[in-house]
Amino acid sequence: MAFERRFVEREGGRQSYLNWDRAGSGAPRIHFAHANGMNAQTYQRLLEPLADRLQIIAWDARGHGQSTLNNDPEILTDWDVYRDDMKDFLQTFAEPMVLVGHSLGAVTSLNVAACYPELVKALVLLDPVMFPTWFLTPWKWAKSLGLAHHLSVAKMAKKRRAVWNSLDEMMEAYRGRGVFRTWPEECLKDYLEGGTESLPDGRVRLSCPPEWESKTFSTMSHIVWQRLSEVRCPITLVYGGHSNTFFGGSAHCFLRRKPNARMICVQQASHFIPLEEQDLVRGEIVRRARKAG
Repeated sequence: MAFERRFVEREGGRQSYLNWDRAGSGAPRIHFAHANGMNAQTYQRLLEPLADRLQIIAWDARGHGQSTLNNDPEILTDWDVYRDDMKDFLQTFAEPMVLVGHSLGAVTSLNVAACYPELVKALVLLDPVMFPTWFLTPWKWAKSLGLAHHLSVAKMAKKRRAVWNSLDEMMEAYRGRGVFRTWPEECLKDYLEGGTESLPDGRVRLSCPPEWESKTFSTMSHIVWQRLSEVRCPITLVYGGHSNTFFGGSAHCFLRRKPNARMICVQQASHFIPLEEQDLVRGEIVRRARKAG
C-alpha cells in the first residue's frame, strides 16, 4: 500500500490518519473524511490514483478505524464532537485545505467550513446526510425526547455483530449483502482491514463499536441547513439518484441556499457513490482542488 499511517497525539488517545505525500509540497492538499461506521482505508482505492497530483490526508474519526480517542457513547450528544475533533486535527497542519467528505464526513467538513472558515479553501461533499427540511423539525423533537434511537438505521447499527472468527468469515457474510451490496470487493477488503482489530484469542472485532455507530446515527444534525447558509467557500456536491440521505427536495433546498455551487447527480448511484463511481468522484476532487490552488 502506498499510504503511510500516521498518528496525532490528542488528549485521551491518538488520532489515526493516512498520508499520501508523493505529489510534493507544491501540490494542493486535501483532507478526506469517511462515513459513519467506515474508516479512511475504506476509500484508499479512490484516493490512491490522486496521490501523484494531490497531497492527501484522510482521518479515522473518533470511534472509527485505528483512532483511540474516547468513544463512550455518552459523550456523543450531537455531531459537533466530530466538528471540534476535525478542527483540532486540521490545525496541526497549519494551512487551509480542500475538505472532501462522504456522508457524516461531508457534514462534518461542512460544519468546519461554517464555524472555522480559516481552515478551509473549498468543499467537496459526497452524498451528505442532509435530509429535506420537512424531516428536520420532527427529528429535532425526536432527539429532544430521547426517541431518536428508534430510527431504523440506528437500530440496525446497534445490532451489528462486533466480533468474528476471522476476516474471511466477515468477507463471506458481508459480500453482496445489505449496505455492501454495491461495493467493489477490494473496497470491502480495505474496509475490513482498516476497521478491525485482532483479539488475543485470534478473533477479530470491529474497531467502530456498534453502540458508537448507532449513537452517531441517532444524534444526526438537525441544523445542517443553517450551517450550510454560513459557508462562504466554493462547494461541489455529488450525490446519488438512489441516495437515502440526500433526497426529497434536498437538492432544491441546497441550490436555493448556494446557487453557485457545482452540483452533480449520478442517477444510477446510491449513497455509496465514492465507491461506486470512483472515476467521476476523482475528477470532481481534482477539479475543485486545482481551482482552490
